[in-house]
Amino acid sequence: MEKITRYVGGCLAWLVLVMTVLMAGSVAMRYGLNTSLIWQQELILYFHAAVFLLCSGWALTEDRHVRVDVLLERASAATKRRIDRLGIIFLLLPAMGFLLYVSFGFALSSWEMLEGSREYDGLPFVYVLKTMLPLGALLVMLAGLAVLAHNGDRGVTSE
Repeated sequence: MEKITRYVGGCLAWLVLVMTVLMAGSVAMRYGLNTSLIWQQELILYFHAAVFLLCSGWALTEDRHVRVDVLLERASAATKRRIDRLGIIFLLLPAMGFLLYVSFGFALSSWEMLEGSREYDGLPFVYVLKTMLPLGALLVMLAGLAVLAHNGDRGVTSE
């Protein structure tokens, strides 16, 4: 499970560089040439979605996700691990399970009609974008299970 999230996250992290170059080109075209390409802007959106949705599991596995430890800053590492495990079991897995359930039909209907952009010059594969929702939920669930399998050791930095 962990290998899958690491592989996907490691590969897709490179999209940040590609996205930055595309965005710089888009800004240069807009302000330098007074024009823009719809497909380029949509591609940036797709890459942005891929990074956030498909790399979230990797962030969880690598303990790089956002935490608010105001209440836990003085807790022991064992207490933090225990709370992380409970959070994964009672919050993360049910929430991602619900997202997977709801978004699967959404993505499937998009695939059935091979949904494309509403814009004239837009990208013809909106169904790929919509597929990132259930895929992202699945990857986060796998990452949560991987953290649980390691007894929560990766979910909390030992302090």
